[in-house]
Parts: sequence; C-alpha cells; structure tokens
Amino acid sequence: MTKDELVLLYQIDPRSEKGLLVREILSRLNIRVKSIDPSMLHQTIGHLAGLPGHTEIDLIYNGDHIPDEVMLMKDLSDSRIDRILTEFREKGVSRIALKAVVTAHNQKWPLLDLITELRSEHQIMERYSLLNRAVQQSDKLLTDGGQQNAMSIALSATGQALTAAIATARAILKAKEAPEMSIIDAALNQLNQALADFQGESQS
Repeated sequence: MTKDELVLLYQIDPRSEKGLLVREILSRLNIRVKSIDPSMLHQTIGHLAGLPGHTEIDLIYNGDHIPDEVMLMKDLSDSRIDRILTEFREKGVSRIALKAVVTAHNQKWPLLDLITELRSEHQIMERYSLLNRAVQQSDKLLTDGGQQNAMSIALSATGQALTAAIATARAILKAKEAPEMSIIDAALNQLNQALADFQGESQS
C-alpha cells in the first residue's frame, strides 16, 4: 500500500450491508475510503480525490436523483485493483457497475459528467456482450447439423438472412471504435429476429 491509495464511493450507503462489507474489505487492505454525497456531483474528480490544484466549486447539486453506484480509484496499481475485485467477488459483494480510475484526463471533469460517460460505456459493453452471445448461439445453431445442414442453410431465405445478420454483428464486434448505440441495437435486433425466424422454420 501507498499512503495515497484512495477509493471514492458514490451511492453505496456506509450503513447498508453492502456498504459495510465494501468498507471492511478496503480497510483490511489499508485503503482509505471516502463517501461522496449527491450534493457534490458538480465537484471535479480532482477535488474529490484531494489532488493539488483542484479547488472546491461553489455549486451544490440539487438536480434529479442519480442512483448509479460508482467506485473511483486513485493511486491503485492494476494488481491492487485486481485484489479488491477478487475480494469483492469472494465475499459476495454485489456488482458495482460503474468503476473508474482517477487519471490526468478525467480529474478535471465534474463527477456528474464522469458518471454520464461511465453509464454510456457500461451500456455499450452490455450491448456488445449481448451481441457476442447472439453470434455464438447463431454459430452453434448453424454448425450443429453438419455439412448437409450447411447446404440447406445456404439455400434457405432464413438461413441467408441469419448468415448476413451474423456478418453484420461480427463487423461491429471487430471494429476498432464502437459505433453509435442505435447501430449496435439495430444489429442486435436484426440478429435476434433472423435467429428467431430460422429457428421457427427449422422447427416447422
């Protein structure tokens, strides 16, 4: 441990079972913990993390409730982060969806902006996971019947539609940059519909 290690927690009540367990684990690892009140959402990450040169903003957040659980980590090595997450899993701490490391890039951001960005990234990753599972399910369905099944698929309209939908999904999964959420959703819907049509024809 170094003296600068710090974990910032938002929307994880220190009095709740989860909050108590999280803080017990971090305390055992000699990591400082700081709770962030919703009124501080306009403050910069640098100020909340106690970084020099980041002063408090004279603005109290009183907008809509932001319910997302957030964990921000400052001056933690990759191995220390892995240790925390392993401890959380082993002790049964339910998932904290939004996690980030305090960096030179984000320390000037207001916490509210960072939460918005993390939420968007999390949604995209969830869509990627759904898209990848749908591709795997489709691949398995197409290959289970062997060569004869592959030939009939190539001739059927639903088989061709499913093959095309898989190709579209794979292109998105392999792209260097994530496309707009609407494009991912469209590909996922196309693949799920093509999969349902193919399964329906196969069972008829």
